[in-house]
Amino acid sequence: MGPRRPPAFRGSVDGLGYTSKWGKSVVATGPGGAAWSRDEGRNRVPLDTVTNYWAVAFARPDAGWLVGTEGRILKVSFRDRRHDWD
Repeated sequence: MGPRRPPAFRGSVDGLGYTSKWGKSVVATGPGGAAWSRDEGRNRVPLDTVTNYWAVAFARPDAGWLVGTEGRILKVSFRDRRHDWD
């Protein structure tokens, strides 16, 4: 077991969605933020402006949605090894 990494965001993880876009890519979300990882969470990229989303799911390997408070919906698109948040 390697060294402990700090969390990508504070608080609980309420939603977790896998996408097969690049192997074991995953997006995690909760009231304190969201993050994505290409390697099933070993290395995480926090999404600083994404907070208060409770669930995430992918309809295709390159597109999914986060749902949050007050009926908010955020589309997630992966293209050419980068991510876009609409």
